[in-house]
Amino acid sequence: MVTLLLELISLTKKEVQFIDLLVKNKNSYAKNKDLCDDVWNGVVSSTTVRTFVQRLRNKTHKNFIENVSGLGYQITK
Repeated sequence: MVTLLLELISLTKKEVQFIDLLVKNKNSYAKNKDLCDDVWNGVVSSTTVRTFVQRLRNKTHKNFIENVSGLGYQITK
């Protein structure tokens, strides 16, 4: 469970891992390769990652996660 903007939401293990990696890279961005390796053990398609991020945005806030084109993702500053 994560509290975001005073609203309690339920997250999956992968969602927590994904957000954890973004937080660890809060001053930069989490690289696509690192996300794939850490969250999906290196076996995932780019379509799956995009769908995953879209669903996570729907659970949290539309602008919570920002795509760094061709490089990875970051928490919106």
